Amino acid sequence: MQILKCIPQMVKAIEDELEIIKTRKIGKNINIYNGYKKESEDNQSLYTFELAEEKKLFEDSPVKIHFKTTTIEGSILGTQALSVTLSLNSDPTESIDEAILEEDITSLYLKMIERLNYLKDNPKQFNIDQAESLFFSKPQNKTQNKQSKINFKEIPNSSQLKAINNSLSYPISCIWGPPGTGKTKTLSQIVAEHLKLKKTILVVAHANRAVDNALYAVLKLLAGINITHQDQQKLITRYASTLLSKISDINLKEFSFIEQIDTNKKQLDQDRIFYKTLLIKFESLQQAVSQISERQILVDKAEKINHQVKKVQKSLQKYSDLSSKNKLKILLKGHERQTLEKHASNLIETQSALVAKISDIDQKLKHKGLNHSQKDIQIQLDQIKQTIDQSGGIEAITQKSKVQSKINVEQILEKKQIIFTTLTKLATDESFKRLRFDTVIIDEASMAPLPLIAIAASLSREHLVFAGDPQQLPPISLADSESSKVWLSRDIFMQTSKAQNTTELFNWQQKNPNVTFLDTQYRMPQTLSNLVSKYFYQSKIKNANANLGQNAIQIIDSSDFNPICQKDTRPNSQSRANPTHLQFIINSLHDLSYNYSSYDIGIISPYRLQLSLIRKMLTDNRLSGVEAGTIHTFQGREKKVIIFDTTDSPPMRPGILLDENSSNGDSALKVLTVAFSRAQEKLIIIANVNYFKLNLKGRKLTQILVEHTKKI
Repeated sequence: MQILKCIPQMVKAIEDELEIIKTRKIGKNINIYNGYKKESEDNQSLYTFELAEEKKLFEDSPVKIHFKTTTIEGSILGTQALSVTLSLNSDPTESIDEAILEEDITSLYLKMIERLNYLKDNPKQFNIDQAESLFFSKPQNKTQNKQSKINFKEIPNSSQLKAINNSLSYPISCIWGPPGTGKTKTLSQIVAEHLKLKKTILVVAHANRAVDNALYAVLKLLAGINITHQDQQKLITRYASTLLSKISDINLKEFSFIEQIDTNKKQLDQDRIFYKTLLIKFESLQQAVSQISERQILVDKAEKINHQVKKVQKSLQKYSDLSSKNKLKILLKGHERQTLEKHASNLIETQSALVAKISDIDQKLKHKGLNHSQKDIQIQLDQIKQTIDQSGGIEAITQKSKVQSKINVEQILEKKQIIFTTLTKLATDESFKRLRFDTVIIDEASMAPLPLIAIAASLSREHLVFAGDPQQLPPISLADSESSKVWLSRDIFMQTSKAQNTTELFNWQQKNPNVTFLDTQYRMPQTLSNLVSKYFYQSKIKNANANLGQNAIQIIDSSDFNPICQKDTRPNSQSRANPTHLQFIINSLHDLSYNYSSYDIGIISPYRLQLSLIRKMLTDNRLSGVEAGTIHTFQGREKKVIIFDTTDSPPMRPGILLDENSSNGDSALKVLTVAFSRAQEKLIIIANVNYFKLNLKGRKLTQILVEHTKKI
């Protein structure tokens, strides 16, 4: 098979990446500040720290943090601009002022290599056909012609319904979901349909935030079709822990595997104590029955002896009443008084011993809270015996009473019908080495490295659904080797379609019935949606949002102010800054403050040097709620308002990130797509329009600026 021959190339790509990481000492001695505890669960604590500058950190990679004289291990859960959230293996303190972070990317990548080699060496343990068909675009024929059976509260539109039906009918189906077209909602409906068919389902994505969003969508939808919270807990787990504790009114943390394990451990402990107590009670009652039988025997003996004592005492009384003459006769017959008295004494002594034993038994029964009624005790014993029989009998109960709270992760995961996790966890955690699923769903597939996609695809027994948007940013590779370019820098859409541009992608989508383009957007006002659709999706996106959004796009032209770009003086840096644009940004923020919270606003610039100036300006103006970051920072996220600072101005040439005709042209288009589609309500573009008209004539960015410019 071709895919098996490609695995050594994938391994080589990861090894090349590792060499760059080692050479550049990436992930070493990272300063982190102002750490605070978000929450704790079982033996893990979630902490969020500030970063001095944006860093490419790898989610799920092992880390160590060093502060004062303490070192704590953990893993990276997520990053967001100048912050990182860690899952730490202990709970040191409520806050950590500063620490050093060391990221162990090497061990993470070595585990990926190990899993890829395991896949290559043991192909019969996997569904290699699925990975083969996905990577090399084997024709997909319907195995069944199934239709959606669930009456969803939010009725799917025609393209969403096609995606749902395709997931039920084809071994492999694809969903191309542009921003705002309901991709995540559609995936949640697909999960519900496959759940109804009793399928085991794996839902994965490249980032923890995307996994949590998918989990939220599924939980919300299942609640809407009357699947109780208790049943959801039994069916679903999020492995291993969530980045987001809560979204809206749904507590995601309750579905965290770590949280469920903690609950499971407590339940095991409670069960062990219950069964142990049950056994003790059972044995105690059995002993009580035996003691009551013994007591009855003793009582019978005591009564018999008591009768004998009375008889002897009666004889002694008769002896006392005899005349001397009769006494002499008795003596002559050998019946001495002393003999009678000794016999009486022995009987009384035996009787006392029996009474003492009876009293001892009564005390023991009293200590157990029982009386000496055999009937009452037998009723209790029968009731406990019934409970024991219902629980599997004495042997089973004895075994359960000895079970320690030791957890077999794989066994617990096997009992879940829906598992949510990241692609990295899937490829590196031993628990997934032997698990297989009827249906595998890969969300945000266009952002995921191809080796991880190959591993996920091979775990699918029946259906594989991959969803994403090839017009968004692809995976990032540090190495420049040929194998890295092929296997770490390209997305699965480009791999399976063999397309080189948007036109070829749409041709591929239209020729393949198992590929669905979600064509109706609900998020953006029409003006903004039309811009995104026209320039990046060949005008194929329709609007369901009734809001026209006449002021949704604002171009701030800085041409008349002759802005100057300053080059970054750091070695080998292509970054730059434009101080003139800072004033336009602060003015815009002032105007927006009448209608928007600072937390509703995001600022994007392609250049980190410019971002450092923007962040300083935000701090100086006490606007910490406004988030500023690169395009990658905002990928997969939204803000009500996005301010896009193009930054470029003389004397420098435009950067390649904004020029689709440059050597990095495909990425440039995707940068613009992400930047312009993050806004839910309003997009503000700050640009030196004349500069772009002169230097990037005819380019899409320039066309957009010219079409929407209003001179300030």
